Amino acid sequence: MIYCFKKVLRAFKILALITFLLNGQSDFLFNNISVNDGLSESTVKVVYEDKDGFIYFGTENGLDLYNGYEFENFQMNSFDTTTIFGNKISTIYQSQKNKLWLGTELGITVFNLNDRSFSRPSELRSTESRDLANSDVIIEDDYDNIWLK
Repeated sequence: MIYCFKKVLRAFKILALITFLLNGQSDFLFNNISVNDGLSESTVKVVYEDKDGFIYFGTENGLDLYNGYEFENFQMNSFDTTTIFGNKISTIYQSQKNKLWLGTELGITVFNLNDRSFSRPSELRSTESRDLANSDVIIEDDYDNIWLK
């Protein structure tokens, strides 16, 4: 009789634990974000969350920074080399030096998170920059070297 009671008590504990776990997972809240909310383009190619929790959307029409409340849009200006180099963002990577490396259809752009400025790697000649267009992989090694493919 005691053996049977222990089995029932054990089964009850397992059932209570499963019920507790299932009830705790039902409180999800989703919000859809669209062009009406400030997204520059409905075609998003890459989404990236930085170390501070900001979300970056790489779109067909530039880079969109979302702080949880509003968007800040960054687009290329052909006559200004301090803007993003291309509007079709395909890759986003955050380096240890707190910079976002962006792969676009025209090449590579570096976004400084501290002052929100853009730059282009000066070591790249124009022919090498074209070879890096549409980079789909950006990684960093243990020596702070950035590798692009």
